Amino acid sequence: MQHGVVTVAQLAAAGVGRRGVAHRVAHGRLTRLHRGVYRVGPVEAPLTPVMAAVLACGARAVASHRTAAALHGFAQEPACVDVTVPAGHPRDRPGIRIHRSPLDGDVTATQGIPVTTVERTIRDLAGRISDRELKRTIEEALIQRRLDHSSLTDAVSAARGHHGAAALRAAAAAVSGAGDGVTRSEAERDRRRDADLAAAGFRVIRVTWRQLTDEPEAVVARFAAALAR
Repeated sequence: MQHGVVTVAQLAAAGVGRRGVAHRVAHGRLTRLHRGVYRVGPVEAPLTPVMAAVLACGARAVASHRTAAALHGFAQEPACVDVTVPAGHPRDRPGIRIHRSPLDGDVTATQGIPVTTVERTIRDLAGRISDRELKRTIEEALIQRRLDHSSLTDAVSAARGHHGAAALRAAAAAVSGAGDGVTRSEAERDRRRDADLAAAGFRVIRVTWRQLTDEPEAVVARFAAALAR
């Protein structure tokens, strides 16, 4: 699944050479999005820009940062597509923000698009967005069950010595409501308690202290929606 996007290399493998590409472009069957990347047909799918950006940046490129957060479902899609490349120096392209960093296996796929894992995405955002936005992003990831307290603790540990480590540690502590004492054992104790309650037939909805004090209406709406279901 490539969301209506194809590369020149893929076209060539299918027997469509440069003249064939030019002919299809002239007749509106292909639309050039980036150098070597085309949209098939006249209609753009919702994730066409993201897929095109990743393909335009090379075989090892992945969606990252704000774009990855949007793909994982806990942030709004940014106007500019964030892409991380582990090596090389691809040229900046219109509509693409390129980051250069080793990926170290922190890669998964969402809807057919290579993307940084949730933990790596949170780590990448730390120090690059405001503390308030970082906390909101982590909270939303927890609400959407894309992240749990144990994996959040892992992300904090992995960030040590990296840019944004202090911001991530503070945000994780604020979200967990545990000050600076967020530990793996505390996170695992929460997971066991949630599992016990689920086994007893209860649905667990986690709410942070900040949500209770700053967004009480949103908390009430969440509980109302859960009760309605």
